[in-house]
Amino acid sequence: MPHPIILISLLSFAHCQQEYEFGFMLNSNDNYGTAFEKIINFAIDKFNNGTNQVTLTPKIHHYDGTSLYKMVNEACDLLTEEIDLIISPSYSDSIGVQADVFNKVDMPVIGTSATDSHLITGSRDELFLLPPLDEMQAHVIVDILSKYGWMKPSIIASDSNYGIHGVTFFQKLLVETTAEVSVKEEFDTSVYFFKAEDNPEDIDISDITTNVLD
Repeated sequence: MPHPIILISLLSFAHCQQEYEFGFMLNSNDNYGTAFEKIINFAIDKFNNGTNQVTLTPKIHHYDGTSLYKMVNEACDLLTEEIDLIISPSYSDSIGVQADVFNKVDMPVIGTSATDSHLITGSRDELFLLPPLDEMQAHVIVDILSKYGWMKPSIIASDSNYGIHGVTFFQKLLVETTAEVSVKEEFDTSVYFFKAEDNPEDIDISDITTNVLD
């Protein structure tokens, strides 16, 4: 859950200047964005009602996650306001675009969800990712497999670009440790996502699990 991370991040400003304005980029098509907005308001209200002498003001902007143009346009609109930094729960593909816009004008961006190791580049020197990166997670998984002697794992991954770099790096590490990937099963994320949204009882992953278990 991101709310403890937000509270800890906000507390670091308690002994600095007297007032800060934070910009937030939230995907209007993502239920996670709606929940994140509630967390933002809770965290900032709790902070402002504390004993410190600092006031935080959120500037929340919603963007259409189905349109790259609309997302970039919303990012530019956010830059017209007086803000000190950007916080975004967007996934890796979107946070990369946002960082390209904001970092061009030396505006720092904190990503609370993105984990793609390829996001860290020389041109995004003010992009800060809070979760462990995919490559770090891959190393940990391989260490666990090696510790218990599980040298024939099966991989279930989406067929989209979500997490693709992490899965690719994970496979590379497995080859280096002489582990054998018995099955690599991919699934259509859009199909399962919409079923989960509309009729979760209709979700059937038996075809995936059967291939893996066989």
